Amino acid sequence: MVKQAVKVVVRARPTANFASKNIKIDPLTGTIALNIDKKDEGTVNNQLDSWKFKFDKILQNSSQDEVYEAAAQETVQSVVQGYNGTILCYGQTGAGKTFTMTGSSTNFSYRGVIPRAISQVFREVGNKFDQAITIRMFDLLSPIPTHEQQASHLQIQDDSRGGVAIKNLSMIVCNQEEDALNQLFEGDMNRTVSEHQLNKASSRSHCVFTIHIESRSRVESSDKVLFSKLHLVDLAGSERTKKTGSSGITLKEATFINKSLSFLEQVVIALCDKSRDHVPYRQSKLTNLLRDSLGGNCKTLMIANIWPEPTHLEETVSTLKFATRMMRVSNEAIVNIQLDPHLLIKRYEKEVRDLKQELAMHDTLKNRGRITYDAYSPDQVVDIQKVTQQYLSGQVEEIQDIDSLRKVREIFNQIRNSYRKLKQNVESMQRQIDSDPTAFQKLKQDKLEESKLGGEQVIDDSLGGEQQDSVRRKRKPIDKQTAFIEYKEEGDGRTLEKAIIDYRNEMKDKRQHIKTFTQVINTTKQEMDKIKARLDSKGEEKKAQLRSGGADFQQDFDDDGMGGGNGQIEEIIDEEELMLLKEMKDLKKNYRENYDKLKNLKVEVNDIQSNIDSMKQQLIYNFEGWYADEFEAGGGGEIQMDDSAYNQTVKNQYQKGTLNAFQGDSLFNGGEDVDDDALAFIRAKRKVDTLHKAKKLEKQRPGR
Repeated sequence: MVKQAVKVVVRARPTANFASKNIKIDPLTGTIALNIDKKDEGTVNNQLDSWKFKFDKILQNSSQDEVYEAAAQETVQSVVQGYNGTILCYGQTGAGKTFTMTGSSTNFSYRGVIPRAISQVFREVGNKFDQAITIRMFDLLSPIPTHEQQASHLQIQDDSRGGVAIKNLSMIVCNQEEDALNQLFEGDMNRTVSEHQLNKASSRSHCVFTIHIESRSRVESSDKVLFSKLHLVDLAGSERTKKTGSSGITLKEATFINKSLSFLEQVVIALCDKSRDHVPYRQSKLTNLLRDSLGGNCKTLMIANIWPEPTHLEETVSTLKFATRMMRVSNEAIVNIQLDPHLLIKRYEKEVRDLKQELAMHDTLKNRGRITYDAYSPDQVVDIQKVTQQYLSGQVEEIQDIDSLRKVREIFNQIRNSYRKLKQNVESMQRQIDSDPTAFQKLKQDKLEESKLGGEQVIDDSLGGEQQDSVRRKRKPIDKQTAFIEYKEEGDGRTLEKAIIDYRNEMKDKRQHIKTFTQVINTTKQEMDKIKARLDSKGEEKKAQLRSGGADFQQDFDDDGMGGGNGQIEEIIDEEELMLLKEMKDLKKNYRENYDKLKNLKVEVNDIQSNIDSMKQQLIYNFEGWYADEFEAGGGGEIQMDDSAYNQTVKNQYQKGTLNAFQGDSLFNGGEDVDDDALAFIRAKRKVDTLHKAKKLEKQRPGR
């Protein structure tokens, strides 16, 4: 990533009245020397009267072809390669910005930067046969007429890639050059223009025409995508209303234009000041839209249009000063590469399938055709668990049929689980012995009784009272559901089952409290609504009295010395209103306190439910280990952990009550010969013209 300053090209409008005494242009060195004669007004004038500017390039009396080749061609080329690019025109009204960007649609040779850029993009794309490229056009111009409607219609947001996106913006996929030119001409006809003294067709809006390019390789992996965009910006011209003679709507538009350009200048000044941390991009839609172009990930070119006549020297100086500041703005442009997550997943799934097939072929050649590479089923996990227990207890000397790394991992997992369970049992017994010295003797006696009855377990005293691994005779298998009930009532699962029951009882109590708080909140809200309705009624009564009393009431009011002395009536609250307002204040406080308690109870209930779910999982997990140790292979059935019937009933009541409590909480809140290159341009222009003529005739048709 390399920082690159914004490039600035100055284009001087051709004129017969060139201010040769005041402006000296040197295209070879890219410099402009300018001076303004001071007016003799009888006072000391210390203002600057001469300036010298240097830019990347200066174009004087240049054709549209020369402007595009010198200014825009390189930027458009980089966009096709994956960089973001911006070309914007800036200058005073009448300086030729729109002619530079759009040109004249009546003559192919007079076309501007935008149609030429479109032609270059499609020409470059046509040469990339190894790439699958999609081109989309975004046109900021909206057919909605008024500024108020457009302000709410077009909303700028951040997109998923950290860039800028605009809601409700027209987005068209263009498969050929003619489609893109159709969008250009359609948007150009929607653009607002009006006449003033300096320009017969002055643009009254900023035009942003954006081309988005998405490129995927047809040869290499298609999950790598290149995204790039090209902003082509024709800014509305700054103007001095004394010179333009604007009035009415045109004057209002000029005010908005100058304000918008002022925000743009503030952003540029902030970017030039290295000590500033904040750049005010969000002051206007224009700067927010162009924040990538100014100080972001973009290659930006500015074309500064000037009108080098004696009457426009001050505006020329202002434009050149802004252009100089723009050259101090640095961008960091990088190729925009992104991996398509959907294609990546599909690719990885295919690789997994291929690898499994390759392993299966390898196993078949090695006479190991029984091996599979899918996840173990629950029954298979239980079988591995039994084999592991037999190995750990010494019943078998080694584990047979270790035919895959997957099985090795599962065996180690079962060994770890056995170790954890043994450790928990030892710690539990140690705590019992520490708390009750006679507990071990009692446990020993219980185990001896069990040994007499069932011959299942014997405790040996030969190790100094320490617990030994028991030698267990396994029972005949029974249904898992029956065994689970036994485990919860008589086995090691009693502790967890008791904890689950305690949590359920606690949750039942809290849900009952939630129901109570919900009823209180709903009652409080109803009382608040009644008081608000009463206050509204009192307000309407006051307004009616004022309307009926008229001027006499006003005069009496002032004579009594209760008025403000300026002909306005101060609102007076009577005793009833005062009581109502106090009562409303208390109700709001009560509402908020109960509302907070309700939210806290809801959080506590969710925490309890999470604990119950966790304990259920632990209970079932422990039961599986106990069942494998207790019974021979066999049995079956799925363990069910149904909640008691009251759970769903209380849950429904709680949800219903909570919804009631939160509803309504608004108080807080010609037949000429043409070249092949010009054919798409002329076809698109004729198509748009025909469409607009048809629309105009439709509006003029009688009965509409």
